[in-house]
Order: sequence, then structure tokens, then C-alpha cells
Amino acid sequence: MLNRVLNLKPNDTLVHLLLGKIYLLSNQLDKAISEYNLALKLEPDNILLGANIGLTSILISDYINAVQNLGKVTLAYPLQLKVLAGLGNAYHAMKNYSLAKEQYK
Repeated sequence: MLNRVLNLKPNDTLVHLLLGKIYLLSNQLDKAISEYNLALKLEPDNILLGANIGLTSILISDYINAVQNLGKVTLAYPLQLKVLAGLGNAYHAMKNYSLAKEQYK
């Protein structure tokens, strides 16, 4: 159904966000990130999309992309615990333990 809506409204951020969530829930993580990226192009200041890209990137072990996106989110919202934990987890996976520790504080 969302694909039909997407055909009618290809520039609708919400449609891409919802489609990304559906892909995430069905474990199609690359497709989820792709939809989140499309939505982010439409709304570059949407922090939620950056968080979704970053947290989903961790699930596919793309830690550099995770750090880039989650880092931007923490600049705007420095006390988002889920984002800080995700950032810490990404740094930990990259074996950058000192930066991971900073995020966990």
C-alpha cells in the first residue's frame, strides 16, 4: 500500500520514513537505510531521520555511517540516551574505547 502512495507522492518524507520502518521490521536493513536516506534528502534538518539511519547502520555493522549520523543528532539533542548508547556501541565496535566511554557517561 505504501508503495502505491509513494508512486502518488514520491516527495513525501513521511511515506519514506514509514516505508523505512516497514523494511526495518522485516529485517531488510539496507532497504530501510535507503528509504531513510531518501527522506533525509527531502528534509535535511530532520534529526529523527539521522537517528534512524545511525541506529540502523549499527545493525549492519556500518559503524562509520552510524557515527556520522548519530554524531549529528547528539549535536542537536545531546541528552538522547538511545542515541548516545548507539554512538557508544558504534565506537566500541570500532575499538575506540575512549570515545565509547565518553558516550556512556
